[in-house]
Amino acid sequence: MLEGLICPVCEITIDEIDLSDSLKCPHCSVDLHNRKYLDFLEFLMQNAIVENLDFFDPEVYSDDVEDLDQTKE
Repeated sequence: MLEGLICPVCEITIDEIDLSDSLKCPHCSVDLHNRKYLDFLEFLMQNAIVENLDFFDPEVYSDDVEDLDQTKE
């Protein structure tokens, strides 16, 4: 378990187990499954903290996919 996993909104320490079921902060209840918190989500994925999220998640990366589609045209 990593020490120092901090919510990007309320800046309170979060236990990894709290994020395993839901990507909501247990303290401020903010839904972290949002492009706004992309750096935080990528950190979670790179360190295998969450299993229910990946780099192909359309909810988080939809803007990137749309940008790629526009470059093809």
